[in-house]
Amino acid sequence: MVGDSTYKDYTSEDLLVIISFGEEEIEARNEAFTQFVIRFRKPLLKTCELKCKYFHKDITDAVNIVNNTFLQVLRYQTFNKAKSKYQDIDQA
Repeated sequence: MVGDSTYKDYTSEDLLVIISFGEEEIEARNEAFTQFVIRFRKPLLKTCELKCKYFHKDITDAVNIVNNTFLQVLRYQTFNKAKSKYQDIDQA
């Protein structure tokens, strides 16, 4: 995943807004989603690997969970910061 450098400096909240455009702006949506994945894949995978080890699962399970998480972001583009327990948008 290379990602478009146009979206590199966008906030995570802005990326989610672009992703939610749906079919209207498919190229922008795809590039924003790619940047979103690049930004969060490593930390999410690291956390998921630790949790999977705790439950005696392997890295394949962690990768599947992370991939499914990103698919959920793509399918259901609703995000409400007010419902999050975190103030920082990247943690939310």
